[in-house]
Amino acid sequence: MIIGTKKQLKLEAKDGYGEYNDDAIQAVGKENFPEGFYFGSWYGIYG
Repeated sequence: MIIGTKKQLKLEAKDGYGEYNDDAIQAVGKENFPEGFYFGSWYGIYG
């Protein structure tokens, strides 16, 4: 490709993020968040 050109790719989720892993999910209690923290429908923390 040449700089400035665009290309669209379609990947399956498993190819972009890896296979789903139940062990990677961690429940965290509300008491661990600062006062005034907004709890919406979904938060993803990656690192």
